[in-house]
Parts: sequence; C-alpha cells; structure tokens
Amino acid sequence: TISARGIQLPVGLSYSGFQGINVESIAPWVGLGWSLNATFAVSRSIRDLPDDETIKADGYLTIPIPDIDDEVQMQKYLDGVKDKEPDTFYFNINGKSGSFYIDKAGNVLLKSKDNVRIEYSRLNEIDTFIITDTSGFKYVFDQKERSLSVGQCNSLADVPNATTSWYISSIRDQDDNVLVSFNYNTLSDLKHITYSAQSVKPNTTLFQEAQDMRFTYHTTSAKRIKEIISKSEKETLGLRVGVKSGGCA
Repeated sequence: TISARGIQLPVGLSYSGFQGINVESIAPWVGLGWSLNATFAVSRSIRDLPDDETIKADGYLTIPIPDIDDEVQMQKYLDGVKDKEPDTFYFNINGKSGSFYIDKAGNVLLKSKDNVRIEYSRLNEIDTFIITDTSGFKYVFDQKERSLSVGQCNSLADVPNATTSWYISSIRDQDDNVLVSFNYNTLSDLKHITYSAQSVKPNTTLFQEAQDMRFTYHTTSAKRIKEIISKSEKETLGLRVGVKSGGCA
C-alpha cells in the first residue's frame, strides 16, 4: 500500500485461475489468470462512432441534433455513418467506480453510488478527465490508450484511431499539489484478428472456406504501468513484469 497525505493506494496482484483457465483465454501482460489492481482508468464503450470523432466530424459531440424530416440525414444515422447515441464511459479509482455519458450540451451525466465530480477537457478529441472525490482529491487521467479496428470492407482512412482508455497520471490534493504520479510504458502496435461467419450463405449452413468468414484487424497502442511514485513519502514502486505478446492457454 502506498500512502500519501490521506490517500491509501493498495497495489498488488490477484489470481483468478484456481477454478481453471478457459482454453481460449489470452494471457494478459502480467500473466495468465493474473490481474494487477493498480490500474486506474477511464474507459469507454464506443457506440456507433467515438463521440469525439474528428475524421469527418460525425461524432455525437460534434453533430447537431438531427432534423427528423431530413430523410437523407436520418438514413445516415440508421446506417451508422453518423453517431446517433453517446458512448458510455466507465471509471475506477481507488475503490470508487461508476459510469457516465456526455450529453449534447457537454454535461457529464453520472451513474454511480459514489459522490464524485467529473470534468473533462477537449479541443477536438477528449484529452483529459479529472475526477474529484468528496475529500477534494483530484485524479487526473490523460495517458491515452488507442485502438483501431478495420474490417475487410473498411478503408483505413475511414476508421478513427480512437482513444478507448485514459489512464491515470497523477493524484493531486486540494491545492493541486501532486501526491502520487504514475509512469507508463507504451506498447505500440499490439495486433490480433477476429473472425465471424458471414450472415448469409446461399444453399448451405456450413462455413468452411476462408471466403465464408468476415475478419477484423485490431491494433492497440497500449499503456502498461511502469512505476508509481509517492511524492510525500518519497516512495517509488517500480513494476517489472515480463510482457508477452498474446499467447493462449
């Protein structure tokens, strides 16, 4: 546990494989069946397009409220060309968790049993989240993890390289002094492919040939915690965990 002027930050590894590991499980970076409980982040589930999509400015936070009498524009919403619903964001900070979304007016609408205040900064895409707890401690999330998913029918130019998680960089006191800071390694271009059967195949229900399958390439520029530094206690926790590229049980 790292202590810093009223902040207690538990750090440790937990193992969930006592009941067995699924044969298709992919080993995380800390090892198969293991998880690190010092990973604090704001993550999001993207619906249609990223809310802050900037390639064509078709994200939920950019486009105006649609005119229901404009059939052409309404069809674009139905086809997923324009973003018709907000993304859901999730947060996890030192025992506090919940979800929220951002409405058209830019307001954060929170769903959580914990009483926290959430702010964000954005020029084009969302850059930073700041979550303040009831004691006035501020948790700053600005270390971005990006993901890119390209289907076989998509052009790379049309697919946003979206931020899917904002990892914590610091915990600050009421006077904005840094109490704890977090440093990361960036693992670039982690790749995997997913496959799914074509939805329609004439004359047969068997999917055996390569052309019967749809595939999607996924690329992630991932953040992995390297060290946690407590300013007040002058403690540094360095994490050196062997990183494996994929691997199945």
